[in-house]
Amino acid sequence: MTGRKTSEKVLMEKIGLPFLVGTEYLKSGDLHYLRSGKGKPVILLHGLNMGWGQWYPNIAALSEKFSVFAIDFPGAGKSSRLEPWSEDFPETMIRSVEEFIISKKLTAPALVGHSSGAWVALQMAARDRVPLSKIIAVSPLGLSDRTPPKYKPLGWRWLARILSKTVMPLDRKHMEIFAKDVFLNPDSLEREFVDYFAEALLEGKHSHPFEMISRFCGFLRLRPEFVLKLKRNYGIPVMFAFGANDPIVPPPDNVPKAVVKIFLNSGHVSPTEESDLFNKTAIEFLEQ
Repeated sequence: MTGRKTSEKVLMEKIGLPFLVGTEYLKSGDLHYLRSGKGKPVILLHGLNMGWGQWYPNIAALSEKFSVFAIDFPGAGKSSRLEPWSEDFPETMIRSVEEFIISKKLTAPALVGHSSGAWVALQMAARDRVPLSKIIAVSPLGLSDRTPPKYKPLGWRWLARILSKTVMPLDRKHMEIFAKDVFLNPDSLEREFVDYFAEALLEGKHSHPFEMISRFCGFLRLRPEFVLKLKRNYGIPVMFAFGANDPIVPPPDNVPKAVVKIFLNSGHVSPTEESDLFNKTAIEFLEQ
C-alpha cells in the first residue's frame, strides 16, 4: 500500500517531463529546487513565498531549450525557514541565489524572476558578484516606492498578523482566494497549484503571505530596502514584462534601456495567465 501523493508530487507530474529534485545546503540556508531539461542554465525565481511551483505552466516549455532550475527561496516551499523581520532578510534572499549558482557551478545563468524574485534578479545584476547572461524581470517589486492600495492595511505589522488569523486564515479556501486575487483571469490558476501552495504553508514552517507582504510594504510606501535603484544599463540584456491589468505593479511609463513586453490579458502573474505567449516570448529573448 502506497502513501498519499503530496501536492508537490502531483504538480511535478503535471509538468510531464523528466525532472530531478534536490536540496542544496548553503550558508544562507537549505535551498530546495527542481531541475529539468538540458542546455544553458536558466534559474526561475518565484514571487513572495509561492514556491517553485509558481512556474508549473512554464517549466516544460523552457526545459525543451534550457537546463531549468526552479528554486524555493528561503521562507518558501521545502527550503529553510526565513523570518521576514530578521535584519538580514533582504540580503539572505539575494545571497541564497548567488550561493546556489556557485555551489552548482553554473556558468552565467539567465534569471527569470517574478515580483520579489525579479527584485532579487535585478539586485544581483546591479551588484555583479556572480556572472549572469540575461534577466527577465516580470512585474518586479520596487519599481515604484508606493504601496499598492490593496496592501496598505498590511503596512502595519500588528494589523497584518490580525488579518492573517481573521480575514485570511491559513486554509486551502483562503489561500486560493489570496493567490487568485491578483489575477485578471483567476480561472487560469489551476487547482493543483492551489493545493501545492496551501499544503506548503499549512505545514507551519513558513510565514503567512500577509506577514511577508508586511515586510515589503509600509502603509504608504515600500520599505526603503526594497525600492529598486535602477541602472541605466545592467551590462547584460534585460527584459521587463508586465501585465496590462496588474493591480500590484502597473506598467511604468519608462524603464532603463531594456526590452519591455506588455501582456494584454494578464494581471500580476503573466507567466501563468498567458503562459503560452509568455513561454514563446521568454524563449525568443533567451535564445537571442
